[in-house]
Amino acid sequence: MSIPSEPQALTDGPPKEEKDTSLVGTTVGKYRVVRILGRGGMGAVYEAVHQALGQRIAIKVLRPDLSSDTRHVQRFFDEARAVNIVQHAGLIKVYDFGHLPDGTAYITMELLEGETLQERINHHQKAKQKMDLVEVLRISRQVSSALEAVHAKGIAHRDLKPANLFLVPDKEAPSGERAKILDFGIAKFYDSGKDDEGAAGGASHQLTTVGKLLGTPAYMSPEQCSGAEHIDGSIDVYGLGVILFQMLAGRLPFEAPHAVLLMTKHLTEPPPDLSEIDPSLPVPLCQLVHEMLAKERTQRPSMAQVVIRIEQLLESETGAASQQWRSQHRRRSRSRQRWHRLLAGVGIVLASLLLIQLGRYRRVQRTARQASTQPSAAMRFPPSAAIPQGPSAPASSPTTPPQLPPAAALPSAGLPALGGLAASPQPSRDPAHPTGDGKPASPPLGRKRRLGAKVSPKVDSQASAPVTAPASTPGSPTPPTAPVHVPIFR
Repeated sequence: MSIPSEPQALTDGPPKEEKDTSLVGTTVGKYRVVRILGRGGMGAVYEAVHQALGQRIAIKVLRPDLSSDTRHVQRFFDEARAVNIVQHAGLIKVYDFGHLPDGTAYITMELLEGETLQERINHHQKAKQKMDLVEVLRISRQVSSALEAVHAKGIAHRDLKPANLFLVPDKEAPSGERAKILDFGIAKFYDSGKDDEGAAGGASHQLTTVGKLLGTPAYMSPEQCSGAEHIDGSIDVYGLGVILFQMLAGRLPFEAPHAVLLMTKHLTEPPPDLSEIDPSLPVPLCQLVHEMLAKERTQRPSMAQVVIRIEQLLESETGAASQQWRSQHRRRSRSRQRWHRLLAGVGIVLASLLLIQLGRYRRVQRTARQASTQPSAAMRFPPSAAIPQGPSAPASSPTTPPQLPPAAALPSAGLPALGGLAASPQPSRDPAHPTGDGKPASPPLGRKRRLGAKVSPKVDSQASAPVTAPASTPGSPTPPTAPVHVPIFR
């Protein structure tokens, strides 16, 4: 792991003379420092080995003159805090932080083996070769995916550049290589409401003073160049756009001999057209880079949108839609869509069952209303047609008319023909006229009950005697020969 020199990096103050305070051979906790990996504008990085376990780590040490400034120390420790909040494979792991016996601040982190993206770009420039398009898309996808997770916690890196992107071998990655983001030293919590560890950083917690110019001018956004107060994740979108332009075109979009002139170009000049520099590049990729380099931050896409569009370009270039290229954000989006479809299906089923039950309820109600409007059985038969029951039947039981046995079951002996019985007129049941036997008709049974008279129907002693029908006249049909027993009620 190396810390390349940053001649164009801006700090809060002029660099001071640094004495040779090498830690090689000393002990930091249980780790013994074995060699120096590199130096930067804020300090140095050493390699150390655990004396018992043999674990190799990196120790980042802040400059002694900066360690005496509590503001710089707080910013230095916030780098460890920001990395631990996000928890992403594309970020370097931080183990611990503290102070050395002389008061120098330090951070222990994982030791990375590989090279920076700046070293790889320099290698291609020396060979006068352009980076492979698929390689550019893979690196950009990994970096944008890590930054998406960083922005989801309300943190802006603010110093995104190839020197802070480290490429390490990783067998789990689709390309066998993973890009990791380093140096959150000037990061800012622009949305404290998303901070999961809000105890250490509230609304007044800032990693830098408003109006200070922090970053590397070649990759700084217009908001950083102008010292704007409002800072969010869109500045990292602009920085990644500059890196994409540099990997695709082989040069930076804006170049100038001095930092002030360079920042002026970021503020005023539009970026060159990538399609004119290299017509072989895909048009959607050139459009994406142009949108990421927009002067107005509201016109830039979000980092989540950048991830999806890069993945789509990567799938089109590789010729296969592999799950390995899809980011966690995209997988969550697809998972939410599946759950939405499932919930919609359950809702449709429940609505259908509700409609079925409602239809059944309405049919039951309609049947009940129809039954209540139809006349009852007692209303269909007049009281005069009721036939009294026998003596043994209770008075409250319903009366049933006598049933005549079929003609085949009647005896055929001792009964004269009844040919004229069917044709003879029926006796009148009107109370005002006499009946067929010459006696006045009795009032209806229901009327006697209403008048309070005791009703006791009597059966004539001759009720079971055979009745002789009148003789048939000439020309009339042959009467049946079966005798008919007709009970006579009085």
